[in-house]
Amino acid sequence: MSSIAQQYKRRKLMISLTPLIDVVFILLIFFMLASSFAKNRSLELNIPANGTANAKSDIIQDDKTRLRILGEGKIEINKITYSFNEISSILQENKNNRLLIEVGEEAIAQDMVQVMDLVSKLALEKVSLLPYKKKENAE
Repeated sequence: MSSIAQQYKRRKLMISLTPLIDVVFILLIFFMLASSFAKNRSLELNIPANGTANAKSDIIQDDKTRLRILGEGKIEINKITYSFNEISSILQENKNNRLLIEVGEEAIAQDMVQVMDLVSKLALEKVSLLPYKKKENAE
């Protein structure tokens, strides 16, 4: 038995890297084909400079549609409250009007993202964001 043990010690096992390289290339090709290269969409917004009264009044002069995000899925358009699902048709009807977007105190970031996605989907061009103001200063 000692002669067999000595033969195994002398003979070193060679590990081939070829299968490993093949697996790495297959994984590389898989991840390249499985990933998506979607274009990032952007939306041009008009934001008043420093929230000054002059900049704000310039925007409000041609105001037709005023949208306020109240939170909890509620949106106020021209002082009438709607659910988020109802505003798509209203914004589509007023597509040529300037859209002013305000954020209420109870609104969360997800509400703003949903509104901006809808604005982008409807391809509204005249969109402005108004600076946030607390309820006691609201008009």
